[in-house]
Amino acid sequence: MALKTIARRAAVVGSGIAGLFSARVLSDYFGEVVLIDRDDIPAAPGTRSGVPQGNHFHALLPGGLNIGCDLFPGFADDLVAAGAVQCVGGRDFFVFRPEGKSYDLARFQPEPKPAGLIYFMSRGLLEHCIRRRVSSLPNVLTQYKSLVREPLTEGGRVTGVLLDGRERVAADLVIDATGRNARSIKWITTLGFEAPAESVVNCDFAYASAVLRPVDPNAIGGAGFFVFPKPEDNNVRGAYLVRVEGDIWLAGLGGRYEDHPPTDIGGWRDFGRSLAWPIWDELVSTAELVTDPVPFKFPRSVRRHFERLERFPEGLVPLGDAICHFNPLYGQGMSAAACQARALGDVLQRRARESRDLTGLALEFFPEAYEVTRTPWALAAAADFLDARTTGDFPTDELESLGMLQVLGALADTDPQAAQLITDIVTLARPLAALHESPWRERLAPSAATSTPS
Repeated sequence: MALKTIARRAAVVGSGIAGLFSARVLSDYFGEVVLIDRDDIPAAPGTRSGVPQGNHFHALLPGGLNIGCDLFPGFADDLVAAGAVQCVGGRDFFVFRPEGKSYDLARFQPEPKPAGLIYFMSRGLLEHCIRRRVSSLPNVLTQYKSLVREPLTEGGRVTGVLLDGRERVAADLVIDATGRNARSIKWITTLGFEAPAESVVNCDFAYASAVLRPVDPNAIGGAGFFVFPKPEDNNVRGAYLVRVEGDIWLAGLGGRYEDHPPTDIGGWRDFGRSLAWPIWDELVSTAELVTDPVPFKFPRSVRRHFERLERFPEGLVPLGDAICHFNPLYGQGMSAAACQARALGDVLQRRARESRDLTGLALEFFPEAYEVTRTPWALAAAADFLDARTTGDFPTDELESLGMLQVLGALADTDPQAAQLITDIVTLARPLAALHESPWRERLAPSAATSTPS
């Protein structure tokens, strides 16, 4: 519960995962929170046009799940009751690597080693469960089918938003959770402020996914699996097959550097038959195709360095993909958004305790947002740069941490504490800074100095 209400009203533009978590955090510190989205939100779980990746595989990593359970006690029970599939990491999900079937994505591990609980579900179901909790909050109002035209401003400060139809929503704070193409970037420059510098990784990833109705949902042999590409000839074709709610499967094919899976059914199936392992095609061929393959393309990862800015409009805070978005192949986006929302809550909590208002909120929040997105940005970029065709900005400022992670991974087979730490970091349950705390820095740094991340 709030220690103190800081201001009268906050407006959250965009009601995806970042917007929903933000609305919950803000509800503790504002008299009223208005959640605005251009979409007509469905009453039941379903894909909406404002989520271009909504037809594809989603899983909330332990880091994001923990935050969800903290903000919404009993949230994991909500997911199970709605039909989400429980998955014990290291046991129920596996990957077909060149060496064989592995229970670890990062290295070959032929024997299961249970480590943490994950839930598989459609994006629509996950968002529905969070939205239902947020909508039940007494001081949160929802305003859907409402397109934000521009910010309301006064003296260089954002004071709300103007909606299509000329309706004005006044607010002491506006959160921009509109995603990769954040509306606030244009607003910043229009108000005479400097736009943030960007780091870019050109990773050119695309996938195409379809919903299947299997004869036997358990035929996967667990909750799901990945098929990794062949290492020879720069092959970049991979796949996934996972169980989701309703005893259905979600099947996807992925490719990179212009070798993208087609969306016509025949071409999609042929692409699947070219994989390094036949298991995907064997299982897909036994199931009924419920939907045609739906594509999604992700040309580049972008990190906007808001933390470097010295001036920023009062009354405005970008959050989520607006700050940092990275290759969705690694499944960290939703949990990273949850981590940013929690960081915003931490900043607001400090201000409430110290009886401070909203002045300078964004500039205090941005370094926190940078810190909690270090792990997903560094890991995604380092993995993408393993292919020589990737171009852009390698995270050289994280070389030491990447080297320490590599050393930690080598210890994980024989050291349970090392195994737990690397699991916590990769799943965003602990920050990258945990590597630099005692005793890990003393154990890892000397070897990391001579290690080349790979």
